[in-house]
Amino acid sequence: MPTPHAPSHWQQPFLLSERAGLFRLRFADDKLEESFRHYHLLEFLPRLRRTLKVAVFLFLMFAIVDGMNLPPPVRAGVLRLHLGVMIPVLGVVWCLLHVRKLWPWLQWVVGANAIVIGLGIVGIIWVARAHSFAMPYEGVIMATIFFYFMTGLRFTAAAVSGWAVFMAYVAMELLVGLPGKLLAYNALFLATANLIGCFGIHYLEQALRKNFLAMEQLQRLAEHDSLTGLLNRRAFNARAAGI
Repeated sequence: MPTPHAPSHWQQPFLLSERAGLFRLRFADDKLEESFRHYHLLEFLPRLRRTLKVAVFLFLMFAIVDGMNLPPPVRAGVLRLHLGVMIPVLGVVWCLLHVRKLWPWLQWVVGANAIVIGLGIVGIIWVARAHSFAMPYEGVIMATIFFYFMTGLRFTAAAVSGWAVFMAYVAMELLVGLPGKLLAYNALFLATANLIGCFGIHYLEQALRKNFLAMEQLQRLAEHDSLTGLLNRRAFNARAAGI
């Protein structure tokens, strides 16, 4: 007979998944992993819809500010990127969030959107550099932090997006001939933002997975007999009622 501190045989797969899945951010049990991804989607989908609205508003504000303050040659290219690329892409993705059939691939849809937005910001800096206008590069850092912590992306999609934009920025600055010391300085800060984002999103996803596992374990304990692992009367009644 199992002791209070020793897990019953029917709990072993669950505990093995817990140990294997937290650091690697993937549970060994495929069904448990699928359940977590559905749980994550339901947790973050409403927030992501609100976040995209905020992002559209912010880009509109930046477009207005840029339109008022940039010199004409720079202004035209920057506004084309704001109004012709980034804001429409955000609007399209917001619409796609409501298409249930796309939900299994939503991480990569949003990740691709993050890359497009990041490339748009890199493009704005490139337009300014091409006209010898001093455009601050810190917008790329702001976008990177936004990708990691505001979009609801999990670790893999967020890291791919953040580092893809980092490489695009470095390549752009090399092409326009930014002085080596300044490029190294900018790249160091942007790489640091990505490293902070990677560590932060890893810890956040670990915490979310722990919370999910705790809920899952409580559900199992509530529905199964602790000795045999069979469904108890409460679980039987719930399934009979279709709950």
